Amino acid sequence: MRMLLIALLLAISYAQTATATFGSCSVFSHSNGQRCARTDAVSYNGHSVVECAQKAEDDHNGLQYFGYNPSNSKCEIPTTDNVASCTTNSQAKSKWDVYRVDCSVVTDSPTMDPTTTLTPTMNPTMDPTTTLAPTKNPTMDPTTTTLTPTMNPTVDPTTTTTTTTTTTTTTTTTTTNPGTSYPVDVLRLQKILNDDEGAQTDESIRFRGAHKRIRTVVEDWQYTDYWTCKREVRPRWIWRRLKSIGADGYSQSNWGKLNRKFNNLVQWYDNNPDSLTCQA
Repeated sequence: MRMLLIALLLAISYAQTATATFGSCSVFSHSNGQRCARTDAVSYNGHSVVECAQKAEDDHNGLQYFGYNPSNSKCEIPTTDNVASCTTNSQAKSKWDVYRVDCSVVTDSPTMDPTTTLTPTMNPTMDPTTTLAPTKNPTMDPTTTTLTPTMNPTVDPTTTTTTTTTTTTTTTTTTTNPGTSYPVDVLRLQKILNDDEGAQTDESIRFRGAHKRIRTVVEDWQYTDYWTCKREVRPRWIWRRLKSIGADGYSQSNWGKLNRKFNNLVQWYDNNPDSLTCQA
């Protein structure tokens, strides 16, 4: 019984509660009194824990760990061996703590992204389509389709011989492999976010349009052109972050974040061209 109690207490001690959240991401306190190894670390001053977490997620391609000093609001994000730098290679240092960002679990607010399911109506339309019965009174002047031959045919009729050549055309449908082209959803997002394309100039409308397009991909984890070019949606963490920014609603700040994160997505594709290859 005593051993069971100790095991239970240990399990509770290891359970982590999120220190803060932003969008669909959570920030966890990983270790106190520890400082990440400064392997190519990028430093930020005057930032809160959440702001540092957003920097790691948005500006550094979803790095998980960072160090934070609450006494001077400074954070450090190792950009090389990020996990090892802040876990096994971290160093004891007072005033410093290590935090972890987790955007892998997405729980959307039902009010932000509702799914509307329509039930069949109990009251059919007031004006249903009416199928008319055949008329009992035919037209008084029906169209005559049989013509009476002329009584005076031409004196010198002309005989015309027509030779018909039948040409058989065989149409071959070829499915062209798009190769390493971006998925259609990415191309449409490029158009929405590009100020020089499209007639719509209202950023808030374009923001909502981009969010709708992103949700289409994330909800089923499938590109719109999947059946033309079968390939896996990658990287999921960037797509999740794009959806999270969109769910926060339009603001100039979020518009900028959406553009920066989309640029990160395109850069990831450029660095990983194999992810764009259509699968057999």
